[in-house]
Amino acid sequence: MTSDELLPYAGLVAAVGVALLLLDRGAVMRLAGIAATVIGAGPLIAAQAPDLGAAFDRSPLFVVAALVGIGGAAILGVAGALRWPWLVPVAGLVVALRFPLANPVRPAHFLLPLYAILACGLVALAVATVRGRARPSGVGIVGLPLAAFVVYAAASLHWTFDLDRGVFALAGTFVPLGVLATLTARAVRERPFMATLPVVQVLLAAVLGIVAVYQWLTKTTFIDNPKIDIANAYSDLFRVNSLLHDPSIFGRVQVFALLTVAGLCLFGPARRSLLGVAIAVVPIFAGLVVSFSQTSFLALAAGAAVLALLAWRRTTVVVAVLGVLAVGVLLLISQPQVTSLADRSLDRATSSRAGLVERGSETFGSHPVAGVGLGGFGAATGRTAQERRQIAPHNVLVEVASELGAIGLTLFAGLLGAIVLAIRRVPGRALRAILAADLAALLTHGLGYAQFFSGPVFWAIAAIAGACAAVRVGAEQPVADAAEPSVVAPAGAST
Repeated sequence: MTSDELLPYAGLVAAVGVALLLLDRGAVMRLAGIAATVIGAGPLIAAQAPDLGAAFDRSPLFVVAALVGIGGAAILGVAGALRWPWLVPVAGLVVALRFPLANPVRPAHFLLPLYAILACGLVALAVATVRGRARPSGVGIVGLPLAAFVVYAAASLHWTFDLDRGVFALAGTFVPLGVLATLTARAVRERPFMATLPVVQVLLAAVLGIVAVYQWLTKTTFIDNPKIDIANAYSDLFRVNSLLHDPSIFGRVQVFALLTVAGLCLFGPARRSLLGVAIAVVPIFAGLVVSFSQTSFLALAAGAAVLALLAWRRTTVVVAVLGVLAVGVLLLISQPQVTSLADRSLDRATSSRAGLVERGSETFGSHPVAGVGLGGFGAATGRTAQERRQIAPHNVLVEVASELGAIGLTLFAGLLGAIVLAIRRVPGRALRAILAADLAALLTHGLGYAQFFSGPVFWAIAAIAGACAAVRVGAEQPVADAAEPSVVAPAGAST
């Protein structure tokens, strides 16, 4: 059996390890989960960085110095994770945004820092478990459906049309972010985590926004992206990506920060003091504007609508939204550009999104039960060699349906239902509203753009909602919110 033939089995072992960590019924299951995750992830990482060993093909002095440096950093990282375990998920959620470490971007490079952080967290968790000091995962009702979805996605490597892309999706998304979800759920019960996370989120988005505005003013970009380089060369608009690879990913980060600020200002316990934080909205929103990401603006509208529904009377909000839409439609149809749009094909008007949906529907029709396997969309639908390597569904429903089939769709629907149910049980009006707005925004963004699962937001939503709901259910005197019956989140979550 070749090494490539072993990868689906390694992926399944790693996914089972993640599932054990999510379910976490005791110390034995926790340690078994850690062991399985590490054993299975090893071959996956090696497959994504085949020339990693070449870095040590140097003089013996260089190798010794590198090993000492790595060992010292690992010791400090584990010590910090043992002393402040909540720092690991905070750092992981930031690093999981995948800031490029090379130009041009090389995917294997941005995975290494994330794996390093998670390794420190897992070692610290194993040590705390052996000492009898580790807390259970506490993902609650979200744990089982999330574990089932991860394991099924890994199992699909056995029939995927594109093993390389499937292994990368598992190694870069489901395994590391599944581990991050378990570490996040454990940290939710620690006050420093819940207090630090929104501060880090807003500050990071503000810095990214400032960088983006500078790029727009100077008409420069720092990270190479052929798509925006070509678009900027032949368009009056100048799109920027700040310190991230894609403008839509950058715009999505800005949207979640804006929703966090809005949610805290509307529902936070100290609203007046929080108004000072609202000044960060200026660079964040400015960065979103110059990203020119349509999907991000739609996501912001969806999240803001949820916050409005939770803050004010539903009838008033619905009338206001319908009025804004009516005015917007009138303004659009009065523009000559819209008339010319009618002469263009739907596929061109939607930047090929409609064509991708059609291809995905055909693929689902051909493989309705189990799909074409994780990462198999491009190989199954691509018309050229380049498309087969690079094309992505740009729609989360199309992605799940075509790659994981009806089984995957059922598991995904069950997972979303569990998250919604968990949010309904989350104590605290502000957190519940922010989680609801974030999930609505994420789903809206996911209907028009790829990388729904590869970002940390979905996994943080599942972990925070499940853990907070479990704390409330398990408490002797759960936090009551009976005075605010209207605050029932239809969906949600935040990083």
